[in-house]
Amino acid sequence: KYQPLPRLHICNSTIKQVSKTKFLGIIIDEEMSFKHHIDKLCIKLSRSISLLIKVKNLVPLQVMKCLYYAHIYPHISYCNPIWATTYKRHLHNLNVLHKKIVRIMTNSDFLEHTPPLFKSLNILQINDVTNLQISTWMYKRQCNTTPIPIHNYPTRQQRDLRIPQHSLTIYKHSLMYLGPKTWNAVPAKFKAMKNITSFKKMY
Repeated sequence: KYQPLPRLHICNSTIKQVSKTKFLGIIIDEEMSFKHHIDKLCIKLSRSISLLIKVKNLVPLQVMKCLYYAHIYPHISYCNPIWATTYKRHLHNLNVLHKKIVRIMTNSDFLEHTPPLFKSLNILQINDVTNLQISTWMYKRQCNTTPIPIHNYPTRQQRDLRIPQHSLTIYKHSLMYLGPKTWNAVPAKFKAMKNITSFKKMY
């Protein structure tokens, strides 16, 4: 546990210290684990699963995908690089629910291997959504269309960034670290795209 912060005052009002709070739709906890936010997402996805089960035998697959992108994808994509870069153990239940969803959509057995199902549906897994959003953010950074700085040091590979080193494990979950690391893994032909639309489509 972190030590309590000194009392903060604004206009003679004391700012109360809390263990978690919601800011722009994201539940931020005092340890920056985002566990509470992910638990909330699991509840939302569970409700959507009930909807998919009710209609799976009544509508074609294309309609199921429309329901997915209307009721599920917005939740797992919203501010994804903020909360989905947490420790993998916090994402376990969410990943399990996401896999269950694609099994329902494809009428697959509950033990069916899911990577081929995601691919057949052309739906990204949560980790892929994270990588896409970070890569898109880094593409904008490289094109100087985002004001948030990432230190750009030359490496042997053109367009690559030097990954900063830090002794704290939690630093490896920050965009300052994951940004360059994710960007360096993007194929060169993707990085050469002339606009963000082409980059995202290619990715």
